[in-house]
Amino acid sequence: MTLNKETWREAIAQYRKWNEDVLASQVLARGEMDPEKKWRAYLDLYAFARRIKPDQSEWAQEQHARDWENYHARILEFERRRHLRGSGTWALTETFARKRPGWRGEQLARL
Repeated sequence: MTLNKETWREAIAQYRKWNEDVLASQVLARGEMDPEKKWRAYLDLYAFARRIKPDQSEWAQEQHARDWENYHARILEFERRRHLRGSGTWALTETFARKRPGWRGEQLARL
């Protein structure tokens, strides 16, 4: 089926009219829903989206767990190095270390 220019223009005009009608009905209905109803509608939409979302494959679940383990290991290594160097927001100073003998070793032993 071939659409000529006139048919195409008519279809676009009807589509614009439909969009204007939808917008007008949304504007008129703005004050009708209280926040509680809007929140429940949002929760219903969220529950629907969770239901239709496909489950992850076993491989994807395992990969996700490996990614988190890798991230956690890297953070632990970063913290260990930060403590060794004494850098960070609570950096060890000589006076702090002198006031609390053995403090640095005790802290590193926990890591």
